[in-house]
Amino acid sequence: MTKYKNPLDSRIIKMLQNHGLIKKEAQAYLKQHIYKLEPNEIAKIKNYSTHFGLNAKQKLVDEILELRREVLISKLNHCEVNHS
Repeated sequence: MTKYKNPLDSRIIKMLQNHGLIKKEAQAYLKQHIYKLEPNEIAKIKNYSTHFGLNAKQKLVDEILELRREVLISKLNHCEVNHS
């Protein structure tokens, strides 16, 4: 996992643990589904940074990760509602 830890990561890990995963499994899930970028995403980010610079590159990566976190939280919340 990355050195910088987003506050939503802790929330997601707790939600995954509530769904039966142990902490290590939840961290691995987060790493696989949030932080792993697909090759086409990497190519887009590199292209974007070529045109707009490194600050824009980091901002784009942060936005991608934030969006992924929000989608995962939404899915997990939806599962909790359905199982209640």
